[in-house]
Amino acid sequence: MKAFFIVLGYLLAFHVCEGQECKLTDLSRKYIYVVTADKSKNEYGGSQTSKITVEIIRKSDNSSIQTLSIKPGTFPNSFNDCSLVSSYVTRKHSKDQGSDNDWGDFIVADFNFDGLEDFAVKEDSHNTGATYDFFIQNRNGRFVKDSFLSGHYFPYKIDRKNKTLTTATAATTGGYQETVVKYYPRTGKWRLLRSLHRKTY
Repeated sequence: MKAFFIVLGYLLAFHVCEGQECKLTDLSRKYIYVVTADKSKNEYGGSQTSKITVEIIRKSDNSSIQTLSIKPGTFPNSFNDCSLVSSYVTRKHSKDQGSDNDWGDFIVADFNFDGLEDFAVKEDSHNTGATYDFFIQNRNGRFVKDSFLSGHYFPYKIDRKNKTLTTATAATTGGYQETVVKYYPRTGKWRLLRSLHRKTY
């Protein structure tokens, strides 16, 4: 009986709330992204994202080609506003700067420089900025989670010529940590080029 009340209390503290659905039609020339975020109440009475589902729909025939289920991190609060998205493909909000290292909830870009669009989904929030899961499109048109990039910050610099991504933690009075990774098309692998602390003064 004691175990029953413990489980009941947990369910009451973390019960699922109404989810948020965002139908994103202007981030891609080929796809519509339908992002659904399930919300849960946390133990403090606030709301957090408990599950994210991304459905990819082909524009040419309106067919659903893939659905991905994403488990967010510990402290996510995303997809409350469907306008907090951007695309480096269609240029929607692509010039927006990431305030406090938060670049939005969903971003479309070509992260591995192969001419195919990929996307990033906010997976957690920290005092040094938001971290993302990155999904790379392969030659078969399937989106696959990139384990090297995922769980890290969104790049403030995407350098197509040198095939590098540069990320930074949110700046503090002491400075910020800058990290540069490079993609090697021949091997299909990423490599850390450098990670160093830069002072803000």
